[in-house]
Amino acid sequence: MIVSELPQPRFARPVAAFLTLFVTLLLPLAAATAQTTTVRSVEVPLRGGQLTDDDVRLLENETPPLSLPATVDRVVYLVFGSNESNLNDSLRHYAENEDRSLLSEAEDKFAPGALIVAVGMDPRRVGVACGDDVCNAIDFYGAGRMDGILDEMRVPLRQSGDPNIAAALLAGARASGDTTVVAEEKEDSGVSGWWIFGGIFGVATVGTAGGLFWALRNHRRRMREHYNHVVDNYARVAAQLDSINVRAHSLSSPLADDALRRDWEDVRTRFLAIDTTVQRLSGIGDEVGDRELARRWREITEAYETVRQMENAEANIDEFFRMEHGDGTVRRRHLTEMHEDLTEARTTVSDDGLREDLSEIDARVLELRDAPDAPDFMDAYARIITDYRIVIEAVRKREFDDVEPDDGNPAPRIWDDSWRPGYGYYGFVPFVTVNSWHESATGSAAGSSGATTGYSSGGFSGGAASGGW
Repeated sequence: MIVSELPQPRFARPVAAFLTLFVTLLLPLAAATAQTTTVRSVEVPLRGGQLTDDDVRLLENETPPLSLPATVDRVVYLVFGSNESNLNDSLRHYAENEDRSLLSEAEDKFAPGALIVAVGMDPRRVGVACGDDVCNAIDFYGAGRMDGILDEMRVPLRQSGDPNIAAALLAGARASGDTTVVAEEKEDSGVSGWWIFGGIFGVATVGTAGGLFWALRNHRRRMREHYNHVVDNYARVAAQLDSINVRAHSLSSPLADDALRRDWEDVRTRFLAIDTTVQRLSGIGDEVGDRELARRWREITEAYETVRQMENAEANIDEFFRMEHGDGTVRRRHLTEMHEDLTEARTTVSDDGLREDLSEIDARVLELRDAPDAPDFMDAYARIITDYRIVIEAVRKREFDDVEPDDGNPAPRIWDDSWRPGYGYYGFVPFVTVNSWHESATGSAAGSSGATTGYSSGGFSGGAASGGW
């Protein structure tokens, strides 16, 4: 008996082919995503005063599905409120002092499986670091890769005048996993790059629109936070301004020089000048809408930055006052920081004579740290700062002649949260700062890469790249 074939619908074969292609392409991707989701941890241990709980949830939810190599079992996001000019040093310092699980067994590199993405706020820096296995898997050392990843992070930090920190961190992780992200392709092969991007994320158009909406919402949230900070804190600081001013002018040690007093008058004058602006902002009420805040973003940003600087100045003056008036804890803490800085200097400089000078100063630092109640403590501390400044200047001239203390390399001011008693005294900056200037200068001049890849002191070779934004 002959059985005739049933007629097939006209589009059966094309549809079947399309479904086969769809399943072939997407099932492996889904399987890989499911696999990475179950084994990869996402950590946000350092927020730097920038990330909200919503930001953290976003990073925790959006990171696991990213297309990252199987070697990546840990993604760590760090935001530094205050950091070194060479952000690599801050990453190393964090791993060595806050979370040693980020170090390799020999503690001379970052841990296997780790991908670290970071943003620094003061000064503004972006950076990525990785264990050796992860660096190799993401082609970290390939041509244009470091700059490409950092460039992706810079985009959400530079747009709209309001840095989107969470988006920058996520962009850094995403770009790390996408080996097509290189600086050269952005300039020379933009069309093909966009086709690749479209092929991967074309099905997520709605998600992209949602991301833009989220970015706008984040900007509005940040403006509201800044507005609330100004309204909530300006009055308190203004009420204390006279007492802060009295305390600032009561500083009597040699370190309280004319430069420090000029800095204080500078920030104080700018704080007084925003009174009219703050009164105008306060007058719009607690129920002010997002559009009104967006319209006044310049005023809000200026007021917020000035209030924050005055709060930093208040804390720094109080710290200096306590140091002058015999607070042993404060005195020992700052001498310990100086001892650590001197240790870094001795292990970095190559000149035997300079190392001997640094050792002599370090001995004086440790001797003074053991006598925090000495009646001439502040005079002795000022003499150490003076002598250390001379040695640092000699180091700069002999070994770091590629940098100059100027507007591009400013010493911390009284309104910076990185300021310490003695900074700026006749131009004094610690060794780690000068070394970071040098590292940044040599890093930006080396080859075609603008990324800084080294560290201010030896003994560590973890894969890292950082730069400004």
